[in-house]
Amino acid sequence: MPVSITLFNQQNTPLLSSATRLPSRAKAEPPPFVMLLRKYLEGARIETIAQPRWERVLELTAGHRISPESNERVRYRLIIEIMGRLSNIILCDERGLILGSLKRVGPEINRYRTIAANVQYVPPPPQQRTLAGQTMPKLEP
Repeated sequence: MPVSITLFNQQNTPLLSSATRLPSRAKAEPPPFVMLLRKYLEGARIETIAQPRWERVLELTAGHRISPESNERVRYRLIIEIMGRLSNIILCDERGLILGSLKRVGPEINRYRTIAANVQYVPPPPQQRTLAGQTMPKLEP
């Protein structure tokens, strides 16, 4: 059964959700980043979902066959950074070269990293907070 993934990147309420039915197409003219996602990801299958330990980043790897006759696959990484007003969604090729992003971040905005097309992806700096000494609630399945 196909699954639709919906990403909301409002300034203070980033959200990721999934559903088994496709959402209706809301706008007649989708934003350029949505068109880029469709170009590379439409018809692709999610192969992996990963979250670095205690980080605010979710990475989906999706891919599809180069052609119906080929077993060779092309893969893309959709990186979702959930960090409040600094949240972003970034599409990279499998080598980590940025193809596009929801928000472009230049060196004049962030001296640590640049988020722009044709630049190698650099993850956000790790959080400095620690959970040492804190008790985490047990999650039941």
